[in-house]
Parts: sequence; structure tokens; C-alpha cells
Amino acid sequence: MNESAEAAKSSADTSRRILESSTRPYVGIDMTAQDNRPESHSLFVSFHLKNFSNTAAYNAKFGWCAVRDRFPAPPSHAIPSKPRILNPGQGFHFSLNLAGPIYDDLMNGKTTLYVSTYGTYDGEDKRHYTYCNRNKFEPPPIAEFSDLGQCDISEERAKAAINCPD
Repeated sequence: MNESAEAAKSSADTSRRILESSTRPYVGIDMTAQDNRPESHSLFVSFHLKNFSNTAAYNAKFGWCAVRDRFPAPPSHAIPSKPRILNPGQGFHFSLNLAGPIYDDLMNGKTTLYVSTYGTYDGEDKRHYTYCNRNKFEPPPIAEFSDLGQCDISEERAKAAINCPD
């Protein structure tokens, strides 16, 4: 292949990648909020998931999983329970409430809590995408969640929405 043909192919490949990246949905955590209530020994945690792109995410199904010292706590949930369309800029909240002994153990640094949010969705071009992000609760004096970044989760776990990532 001559140099001009290689340059044209390279330019076309670059244009295709730019088009794909500008027309695909990008879903992720927009906000994590928490409400620590020491008087009632409870910690309420809320996550807001959002489609940040200019195109819809189809067949979107998301969930979260909380793991305390490698054991599920409390039960995991799939949000929403049926796949749905997540339009550009649209999002939804899901939350968990940690109360009683688990709250006391968290605040005293006796246990570690990891919360993973994950899911699957399709783009308009029928490409399939997965999302996974992990957070860790840091005990006092910090007493808030830190973002550990993206995690690796198989599509089967995200679809089943019953297992937590390792």
C-alpha cells in the first residue's frame, strides 16, 4: 500500500473512532451523597447514576452491591428491575441505609465497607457497554466514601445483579 493510501486509511480510521466516541452513551456516577446520623446509629448513602452523553442508553440495567469484610451487607439490588432507556442527561438514584451494629463497626473502624455500582447498556449502534465503579467507606475522622475508580466486572455478574465484584 502506498503512503497516500495508508494516510487516507489512517484518517478514515481516526474519523470513525471520533464518530463512535461522540455518538455513544456514557453512563456513570454523577454524585454520591451520605447522611451520617450518629444519634440514631445510621448512615444513609445515595448514589446518582447519569447518562452524560448526547445519545440514549438502551436496555440499561444497573445495580449496586455492598460488601463488608468480604461478606454481602445489606442485600444487593438491581435498579431498575427491568431494562429501560436512559435518555441523555437522565439519571436515577439508588441508596442504602446502614444502621445498628454495622454502623457502629464502621464508625469504630472495626469493619470495612465497599460499595460497587455496575451495569450494562446498549448504544443506538447496538454496541454493548458495561459500567463498574467501586467506593470504600473511610472510617472517622474522614467518615466518608472515597472513589476507588473503575472495577472489573463480568457481564454475567452485571446482568444477574446478584454478585459483588471481587
